[in-house]
Amino acid sequence: MEIDAYHGYVTPVLLFFLLFGMSGTVEVESVKTKIRSKKALVSGILMQFVIMPFTGFIAVISLTPSGTFTEAMGLSLLIVTTSPGGSLSNWIASLFNADLTLSVTMTSINTLLSSFLLPINLLLYTHLSYGVAGGESGSNVINNLEWGGLFISIGVVVSGILAGLAASYKFGSPKFHRRSNKFGSAMGTILCTYSLMISSGSDSAWYAQSWQFYVGMTLPPALGLGLANVIGCILKLESPERVTISIECSIQNVAIAATASLNMFDDQIDRDQALAVAIAYGIISMCLAVCYSFVSWKVGWTKAPADENFCVILTKTYEVDDDMEKQHASESTGGNECFDHLEENLTTADK
Repeated sequence: MEIDAYHGYVTPVLLFFLLFGMSGTVEVESVKTKIRSKKALVSGILMQFVIMPFTGFIAVISLTPSGTFTEAMGLSLLIVTTSPGGSLSNWIASLFNADLTLSVTMTSINTLLSSFLLPINLLLYTHLSYGVAGGESGSNVINNLEWGGLFISIGVVVSGILAGLAASYKFGSPKFHRRSNKFGSAMGTILCTYSLMISSGSDSAWYAQSWQFYVGMTLPPALGLGLANVIGCILKLESPERVTISIECSIQNVAIAATASLNMFDDQIDRDQALAVAIAYGIISMCLAVCYSFVSWKVGWTKAPADENFCVILTKTYEVDDDMEKQHASESTGGNECFDHLEENLTTADK
């Protein structure tokens, strides 16, 4: 219990600083511009709160009868798939130079929407999975829902994003954005490493499950990744936007499920099983997103040049360069308009 309590403090802190760093990378004005990208945002919201919860439900009802999923595992997976996009999606979008501004914007909006859409989806699919045919056992599963832990994680995500955007607005120089990006990337690496370290060494650990368990963990993020990419192509979104939506919809905020797992169950085995789902889902979804992002970079769908060195694109943010180019272009246009106006006045004076 001491380790669990320690984890309950460390994970939210790392999560906060990861989101602070990623949000501090982007320009506030760029976020305002992305909010106007209705096609990208609406498609992302529909994927996040309609398609992803349904994929989790399909996985649960498919694997529970076979004995692969316990009630603790099923409930944890439903929490994951009804959660908003995870902070690691911002990190991967930053590493592979997708549209980080859109990623942060989507995470912000989806996290705020999740304050009421997450409980609605979770109650709906928990009832369909356990309450309808589960009898008294199903009622116990629903009664075990720990809303306090869920909303604490949502609050951490919102506060981290808002703090990062506030810092970006206050100290919005390219140098600050680059340092913020490196800081957020470092926090993401630490968070991933720590999440693996806290996994239990018991038979319920994430690496000690049957192959059916891993198929169930792969199904929702794989479907989310593929469907989001197809929808992005149909809507003719820009390539970096399409990559970002695909990443955002395949990586859920597993920290919410991990926090709930530590607070929801009194039995150690149930806690380990629920936590195994959160960790396994996070690892598998991240691996899928990384592979997809790598391919997207090589085919020229991201902001990074496809022929650039791999280590360079991982350590360099083209988000800042892109914003600077737009700013310089705007300044240049403004300067040209001034010269044109001056030339027109001189010509009128000569006449």
